[in-house]
Amino acid sequence: MKRILAIEDDPGLRGLYEAIAEKIKCSIDTAATGEAGLALIEGNRYDMIFLDLRLPGYDGVEILQIIGRKFPETPVYVVTGFYEEYFERLRELNRQGIFFELLRKPFRNAEIVEIIQSVLGESS
Repeated sequence: MKRILAIEDDPGLRGLYEAIAEKIKCSIDTAATGEAGLALIEGNRYDMIFLDLRLPGYDGVEILQIIGRKFPETPVYVVTGFYEEYFERLRELNRQGIFFELLRKPFRNAEIVEIIQSVLGESS
């Protein structure tokens, strides 16, 4: 079974990720803070990660940098409504060879399903 991690401080969105993963039969872990997300990354292997940028504790850019260095093969989808605020820092990570995809909030639920299916090859 494919494994997903969603690092998101909004409990409603964490629940949405969980419901979608269950529907398409993927395993999912969620974290509400940057620290909790890092702890999960350190102890598990994930097939893909959804990452919010505005998080309590470590922000998403810091987490993305760690993921990019330790697990460069893991696809990361940055999901945020604040992309412009983090643009320069994210661009610097790209210059360092750390890559990600971007999904802007608000998004349609179907977009998450499409992303998971395209990255992991899962079908509902």
